[in-house]
Amino acid sequence: MSAFDFDAIIKEGIDRIYENDYPATEHRIKAVAKFRNMDYHIMLEAKAFFVPNDEYMKIFFGELITMPEFDCYDSNEEICYWLGYLVFPIYDALDEIVGLVGFNPINKEKTKDPEFWSLSYYRHSSKKLMDRKKFLFGMKGLYLRALEEGYIILTDGVFDTINGAAHGLVTGALLGSYFGLELIAILKFIPIVYLAVDDDNAGLQLLERLREYLPNIRAIRHNIGKDLDDILKSEYCEDFLKEFRKNKDLKIPTDLIYRRKLC
Repeated sequence: MSAFDFDAIIKEGIDRIYENDYPATEHRIKAVAKFRNMDYHIMLEAKAFFVPNDEYMKIFFGELITMPEFDCYDSNEEICYWLGYLVFPIYDALDEIVGLVGFNPINKEKTKDPEFWSLSYYRHSSKKLMDRKKFLFGMKGLYLRALEEGYIILTDGVFDTINGAAHGLVTGALLGSYFGLELIAILKFIPIVYLAVDDDNAGLQLLERLREYLPNIRAIRHNIGKDLDDILKSEYCEDFLKEFRKNKDLKIPTDLIYRRKLC
């Protein structure tokens, strides 16, 4: 089966969910949005869906979704790998769906217990379906909008990207801080590429690696919480957005260093 078949199966399945299971889908998405302290409407706009049981994807996406290369079910076609996840589609530059990414709120809650610190609460489609180095996670139409707006903000998290989009920003998440030459080639067409990742050694190393390929890259650094999502949920949100817009409208944008004296 080709990537186009996966694209068609997922798009048709999401349409069925939003047509036939919308009230339950909205309720589940509202619950995750409350957990994340976010507006749920942007998740609906992103065509997210929640998988409440092992049969759910077979019901709405059809039996083909159990094919091994689609990485949604085990070899017995009984256990769904996306069970308990809020799932988002991942698009390529042509807006075809090439994979999925999901967030498991129950697993996230469990990690508050030291016994479960290593428990994973994000999941991506595996290499059987998608090479993560080639794509970003973002809203449908991300690449075209980035060209039209003249910039993109790279993040390293699903909700940094979703919340950024909710605030009118052009945001796309690296899928595990990976990038390949195919993705670099696309990003070179965008006049300004910002990188907003954690201000730690890993984030700084990623910035230096990207600078080797992208002369148009700029950093966003701040002292408001851990990441972009934290800024956008803080009392400094509007001030940060104002400073960001001023920076991107400069003739030659610089790194954006946003520091505030915290009480």
